[in-house]
Amino acid sequence: MSPLLMFLCPLLSSSMINESRKSSVFCSSSNNHNGDGNENPLEKLQKYITENFPTESADELAKLAGSKITDIVSTGIPGEISYGFVTGFCAGFSLKKIGKMGALCFGASFIFIQSLSYGGYIDVNTDKISKDALQILDVNDDGKFDEKDVESMTKKVMEILQYNLPSGGGFVSGMIMGVRSG
Repeated sequence: MSPLLMFLCPLLSSSMINESRKSSVFCSSSNNHNGDGNENPLEKLQKYITENFPTESADELAKLAGSKITDIVSTGIPGEISYGFVTGFCAGFSLKKIGKMGALCFGASFIFIQSLSYGGYIDVNTDKISKDALQILDVNDDGKFDEKDVESMTKKVMEILQYNLPSGGGFVSGMIMGVRSG
């Protein structure tokens, strides 16, 4: 079956499909023909479109769409968005991998230190660790680590990563995709 027909078959009206079922199968790879001549499915589709859709309006629509697409491409925005998307995807992918490696190192260190503490080799001052971690993570200095701190950190990271990029929208969507796929 032609790729064009595979795309257009679901889009065709049910009445056309029902008419075509009466005589022959419209969207089929077989070479069955009806009694109307030796029309193949592509010819039937072309005939249906020319009979049911006025050519003038289709030509006008195509010209309008072509001019709008040309205007958009001439601005350079599609290139900026795709550049931003690719760089964002790579940055997001890398950040997720770095985050996984950081979590692995942190988890392994915690297990090692807990094992030493359990064996009696070291004493861990958890109060001091908690205070020091809070001091580092509390970026808005309100005395607690909460979603406002995470939001501030995220904004700062995005500000750094988007610095001097032509298109921030493409970067953000690319970064989200990179983090999701990494």
